[in-house]
Amino acid sequence: ESFTQAIMLRPEKAEYFYNRGNCYNKMGETQKALLDYSMAIRIDSKTAAFYEHRGMCYKKLGNFEESVKDYTNAIKLESGNGNFYYNRAISYMCLNPPDYDKALDDYDLAVKLSTAKYRPLFNRGNCLRKM
Repeated sequence: ESFTQAIMLRPEKAEYFYNRGNCYNKMGETQKALLDYSMAIRIDSKTAAFYEHRGMCYKKLGNFEESVKDYTNAIKLESGNGNFYYNRAISYMCLNPPDYDKALDDYDLAVKLSTAKYRPLFNRGNCLRKM
């Protein structure tokens, strides 16, 4: 409610839409979160976190093609973030058909760039098993 009031007062502030999207996401209202992240991107297309969070929504909704696109955009803006590669790898594995080669490349980069390596290593192993 407070974010909605803030948006009404300052609709040009991308972070207001982003923060409201985070609230919607935590409340399980993925579609509303997706719309707010999209609005944040429309206002400010240079913030990687906006693409990352919209990519998460697309992934939750089963739209893995769009999820891959958003993680790719986040990587273009912030290439040193291992979480972006990790999440894009998951989306690659969920495509129909899965793209295990691209997923494996992303898991390798996630391992290299992340401080917590157990998730990308575990999923990398699953990817290799499915190839």
